[in-house]
Amino acid sequence: MMIFHSNWLMQTEALFENIADRIEQELTQAEQSIYIAVAWFTNPRLFDLLLTKAKQGITVQLLISNDPINQQSPIDYSGLNIGNSIAYMIGDGKDDLMHNKFCVIDEYTVINGSYNWSKKAERNHENIIIIIERNEHFFLLDFLQISLMIMMMMTLMIEGVHKLISDERFLC
Repeated sequence: MMIFHSNWLMQTEALFENIADRIEQELTQAEQSIYIAVAWFTNPRLFDLLLTKAKQGITVQLLISNDPINQQSPIDYSGLNIGNSIAYMIGDGKDDLMHNKFCVIDEYTVINGSYNWSKKAERNHENIIIIIERNEHFFLLDFLQISLMIMMMMTLMIEGVHKLISDERFLC
């Protein structure tokens, strides 16, 4: 489906089957960056592709829910910590659930829908919409806001540890 607007053209595609294959196809085309915010990521094939892209120097940043599904996954998310690439576990999986399901590739292509990037999702009734549009920054902005909150929390934790270490009462 093509949607026309006054100054630009936006291409959209809706998918209800073979979703992992189509996501893989889009990821393979990435040349600069891949930003993913998805609640559950247990698909090893897609993760291996992200590792390959990170090793090629493409920025890959992954936000996933910090819950038992991801915690017990055989995927070693820390393997993504290469260059500018990183994986973060967000929230506590209960009261603070990171439940997004989107990906921004090269600040140009957005993948969004009900599909979690998990092995189980391949058996569920799921969908994605792929949006290709030159000015697609809304999803990237949301990703960056979540990342900024993580960095701020980590900075506060580090400052607290430094304060404890420098406190004379705790020196031996």
